[in-house]
Amino acid sequence: MNTPSHEPSLTPIQHKIHIAFRILLIILTGVAGMLFVKELLFPTYAFHFRSAIDSLANTISRPYITEFGTTFDVAATGDFTEATINITLPKNAEPLPQNTKLSTRHSYLAFLTSIDAEKYTDHLITTYEIDGVHYIDRDNVLYPFLSDNIFDSYFFAQNTVIPAESAVELLARTAPKDVQGFASGSLIKSQDGVFVIDGTTKHPFQDELSVTALGYKFDNVRESTGDERALHEKARMFDTSSTHPFGTIFWARDAQRMYLYDQDQLHKIEPSIRAKEHAIIVDEASRTTFNVCTLSRNLLRPRTYSCTISLSQIAPFPGNIYQFMIDTPHVAIDESHITFSTAPTHASLSQRISFIKKELRKYYSQKNE
Repeated sequence: MNTPSHEPSLTPIQHKIHIAFRILLIILTGVAGMLFVKELLFPTYAFHFRSAIDSLANTISRPYITEFGTTFDVAATGDFTEATINITLPKNAEPLPQNTKLSTRHSYLAFLTSIDAEKYTDHLITTYEIDGVHYIDRDNVLYPFLSDNIFDSYFFAQNTVIPAESAVELLARTAPKDVQGFASGSLIKSQDGVFVIDGTTKHPFQDELSVTALGYKFDNVRESTGDERALHEKARMFDTSSTHPFGTIFWARDAQRMYLYDQDQLHKIEPSIRAKEHAIIVDEASRTTFNVCTLSRNLLRPRTYSCTISLSQIAPFPGNIYQFMIDTPHVAIDESHITFSTAPTHASLSQRISFIKKELRKYYSQKNE
C-alpha cells in the first residue's frame, strides 16, 4: 500500500519570503548576465603601478621626467573612449598644486622620442656586387652578405656592380670571416614563429597580437634559412608593450614624411618606395595632440588624486602606448591605477562583434588543423 507524499506546507509569510527570494534570484541572475554581456562587448582594462614592487610586475611604467613634467606610459591596445586615472602620493609628500593637469597622447614610444635637427645619413650604405656576390663597405672593410635575401632587406643601399677582374684591390679588403646579417627592423620567420631583427640579435614575438600592436604587417615578413637566422642571436621576447628596435622606419601618413629611429632619436630621411612599403604607419599629429583632465583630490584619501580623461581625439592614432604626463615635475608616485573603457555606442558594438567573430573563426580554424 503506497503512502501518499505530502509536500511541506508554507505559511503565508514563508510563501511571500519564498516568492521574494525567487524574484531576487532572477534579478541578480539578470544583472550578472547583463554585466557579463557588457564586459564581453565593451570590456574594461585595468593597469597599475606600485613603487614598492618589482618593475616587471607593474603594468604602468615607472615615472620619469620629460619636458612635459612627470611622465609614465601604458601599453594598451583596443578601441577605447576614456581612461580613469588614480594617483596616490607617498606618505608625508607635498600635496599637488590646485588645478594640476594630466594630459595624454597616443602613439608608439619610439615615435614619441625627440627629433634630431641634424642631417642624418647613417642609413645610407655603400654596397658592391662582384661576381654575383653583394658586399657592404664599412670603414673600408668589405663584408659579404650571406645571401641575396639578406641584401634585399637593406632599402637604402647605394649599390655598384663591379666586374671581378676590376675588383682585385677591392676584394683584398674583405673581412676574413665575418658576414653581414639582416637589416635592423626586418621581419623574418621560421617554424618557431616571427622575429624582428635588432642589430645582431632577433626578438621572437609573443603572439600575433604583438606583431600587429606594434604596427607590423605580416605581408612584410621574410622567409629565412637556418644559416641566415644563425647570424642573429635570439633575445628577449617582444609583446604588445615592447619598443621598436633601432633601425625601425616610420611613415607619417598625415605629413607624408619618413623617419628612422636610431639611438633613441627620430631622424628625418628621404623616403623610398620599398622603405615606405615596410614602414610602420604613424601620424605626426600624434606627437602634439593631447587630451587633458584636471586632477581632483580625494576627500577620504587626501594622498590620492583622480580624473577621467576623454580619449576621443587621440585613440584613432596608430600606436600601442598611451603616454600620461602630470604638468608638475618630480612628482613622487607611490601607486597609480588606470582603467581604460569603451562607451557603448553602435560603432563600438559593431567593432567588438566583428572582433569576436574573427577570434572565433581563428579558434575553430586552429582546432580543425
